[in-house]
Amino acid sequence: MIERRFSTNIKSDVPIVDIEIANDISHSHCWNYEASDITTLGVLWKNEAIIIQREKSDSIEEFRAQIRTAMDKLPNPYAFNINMEEKGIFGFTGKHYAFQEIQPWRGKKWNKGAFFNEVIRLIGKAGDEINCPFGGDSYQCIPAYANGRYEDIILHNLTCLLKEAYILKHGNSLKEKFKDYIDRNGWFRSSLK
Repeated sequence: MIERRFSTNIKSDVPIVDIEIANDISHSHCWNYEASDITTLGVLWKNEAIIIQREKSDSIEEFRAQIRTAMDKLPNPYAFNINMEEKGIFGFTGKHYAFQEIQPWRGKKWNKGAFFNEVIRLIGKAGDEINCPFGGDSYQCIPAYANGRYEDIILHNLTCLLKEAYILKHGNSLKEKFKDYIDRNGWFRSSLK
């Protein structure tokens, strides 16, 4: 297993968790999060990101234990899309952890990259270098894992954690900016109310 630690300029008062997986869980437009084969667990908390990367030769049971140990230390974890982390970690480890969601609202084309781009429009630029080897495409972690490109996956995971921290920090400002487009159920509507 590879463990990397990174100092961040952004500080998060809550732990932010992001996972990467080695399998496609989006069969027939129905997401089976519990079937996630987790390869990477990243946590950004305070001003440090810790990323644990499973290599193909590692024991899956030992990696599961590492995830449980790391998660057990976290009070009230946050994730961009709680379905991915909450259900994925439960399916992989057998242990449930309750997450809070970072995603300010739901809607077509509102992915992590779209929210982050809006944050940058608000604040000008991020205080951390955002440099994903996959251009923000998490699906690229699947072939990267198959080909042993662990450092690229780690950098992608770090990028995700940083984006999520900026989205969490500026989420209320985003909601205020787009309040006329968000319905009472938290969905983005393309036309004004």
